[in-house]
Amino acid sequence: MGLRRVADRRTFHADEKVAMKIKPAYSVLTLLVGLVYLNTLQVTFHFDDIPSILEKPWIRGLDKIPNFIFSIWQRPLVILTFNLNYAISQFEVWSYHIFNILFHLCVVFLIYRLAYLALEKMEGDTQAYRALPFLSAVLFALHPLNTQTVVYISSRSSALATLFYLATILVLFAPSQNDALELPIWKRPGRIIAAGVLFSCAFLSKQIALTLPAALFIFDYYFISRQSFGDWLRQRKLWLGGAVGLLGAGITYKAIWGGGWVSATKNTTSSLEYFLTQLSVIPLEYVRKMILPFNLVLDTYYPPPGNGWNLRTLLGIAVLTALLGGLIVATRKILRGGNFYRWVGFSIAWVLITLSPTSSFIPLLDVMAEHRTYLPMVGYCIFASALLCRLKEYLQPSPIVLASTLCLVLLFFSTLTIERNRVWKNQITLWTDVKEKSPLLLRAFNNLGTAYDNAGLYDQAVEELQTVLQMNPDYVQALSNLGNIYGKRGEIHRSIPYFKKVLKLDPHYAPGYYNLGKALQLTGRGEEAAKQYQNAIRENPYFEEAYFNLGFLALQLGQPERAIQNLNKFIEMQPNNAKAYFGLGNAYILKNDIENGLSAYKKSSELDPDYLSPNINAGSIQIQKGKIDDALETFQNLAKRYPRIAGVHKNLGVIYYQHKNDPAKAAHHLAEYLKLEPNAEDAELVRNTLKEIENKN
Repeated sequence: MGLRRVADRRTFHADEKVAMKIKPAYSVLTLLVGLVYLNTLQVTFHFDDIPSILEKPWIRGLDKIPNFIFSIWQRPLVILTFNLNYAISQFEVWSYHIFNILFHLCVVFLIYRLAYLALEKMEGDTQAYRALPFLSAVLFALHPLNTQTVVYISSRSSALATLFYLATILVLFAPSQNDALELPIWKRPGRIIAAGVLFSCAFLSKQIALTLPAALFIFDYYFISRQSFGDWLRQRKLWLGGAVGLLGAGITYKAIWGGGWVSATKNTTSSLEYFLTQLSVIPLEYVRKMILPFNLVLDTYYPPPGNGWNLRTLLGIAVLTALLGGLIVATRKILRGGNFYRWVGFSIAWVLITLSPTSSFIPLLDVMAEHRTYLPMVGYCIFASALLCRLKEYLQPSPIVLASTLCLVLLFFSTLTIERNRVWKNQITLWTDVKEKSPLLLRAFNNLGTAYDNAGLYDQAVEELQTVLQMNPDYVQALSNLGNIYGKRGEIHRSIPYFKKVLKLDPHYAPGYYNLGKALQLTGRGEEAAKQYQNAIRENPYFEEAYFNLGFLALQLGQPERAIQNLNKFIEMQPNNAKAYFGLGNAYILKNDIENGLSAYKKSSELDPDYLSPNINAGSIQIQKGKIDDALETFQNLAKRYPRIAGVHKNLGVIYYQHKNDPAKAAHHLAEYLKLEPNAEDAELVRNTLKEIENKN
């Protein structure tokens, strides 16, 4: 893919003010992005955030990085950013949202630079398109369709992949200030290496990066090459062949050694059915929302295409045909000096190419998702900006009219984005929105019921879940959630049949085993409960709550080794859980391993200084084992921090009276104990001890 020096760039470079406007443009873009996304910093975790972040043990500590960094099909770069977020704020959402906003801002900057670079590569009079780089960037920055990628934390993968995707193009094609001439790519090894690293980062963020070679080719053809399409193909055939070979190798490797095409999200829909669905999804959902960003929604019910010849599919085919026709016309006209057609051809090709990984023959779990439009939106924003510049050239409105119109459009987009952000405030607001816009989507009712459940609004939750079961009595998640609510209400025996039905419908549903285990444990059937927890762990080896409950259940059953094993496994995934270390300490003490028990109590206390149980247990064990000075220090520290805890004073009284021969201090603490607990079972015994001390004195 050779780069040649453009014959005449004097028109573009003559006005030095263009370069001077770059930095102010960045400042304006930063301000606008900050303003429209300021109200997202406290938006809660949603939907895929739970398994991707809250339940992902790999993010909890920088020491976990080796566990995932080489898992190339698991988007390790995205997990790494979550890992950094956890190091900053653990599970407080603000740092996660700041990262997402910063990634979006970086993408906005790169779009500005990409359009600026394309303009720089053009020949002839480019004055009409001087505003295009800023327009493209600001439209992308404020467009409401991008809210899902920016606000929905786990959609960060789309933003990261887009960031590195655009950076790769810029590294390969941007001119170097140190070069007297623009050398061919193959004579710039430094750029090739840098581009390879950036491409790898894009791929490790999301596999949509596989389309990057095609994006490089269309940038080269529309903005650098001055050849006919046929001549361009012949000259680039080796590069094209290499790109196709690389793509084929990647797909083959993923299919054979990477767990299948889409191992994490495979749908039961056939490839043909999915493809027919996408024929309408692309033009009628994605492109339509780019142009008219209304009725945005996280999740939607999209009916299957049937035999493929329904009105929706036919209309979609018609729109796609029109787009392809526009692409062909634009491609033919660029040789006649039409810079406008370069923008149009590039933009349409970009949108279609970047949508292809998620809208082709490979069935994904979700038929459509708005975050899939993030990378394609780059092409649309360039197209819309080129169209605005062309209209300005023809209509020649006054500066006031032009500025007012543009401000109104941007204000409109900003308002829509800010309002859309509010929908994401919490799980109830989000799934209420989905339910209203997709009344046939069972998942919306189920997840709204879960949201009400999490908020303690059990009556509303039951209503939503029963609605799901009326439409589909075998909806596994709704059955499981409804059983859970009955369990929380104390109706344990009513909940158990729900969990058993869940497991009959889906024997691999780990939460079903876990919930059944909890119910059995609460009814005193410990061994049966332990078996169900083990089943949950078998189906999901990272099921943290199952390890935790099984560990404490083993303590109740007098099985310290089993408790230690499961609590240690839990601690590997949740290293900062004070209660887990407390349970581990109890298990070691039950095993008569005093040193490890006291060590676990100490760790528990360090993690949560307000958690009294490990300190009290540690002090009591120290007294029993004759470590009186250690016990005295433990209870003195507790008394300083919690002077109104009766048991602390009682233990201090015993230590001073029986072990330190200090009757005055013993009397003080025993009297304080009686003051705080005058009706304690041993109150009379303590009073007698006080009288004994007084008589001795």
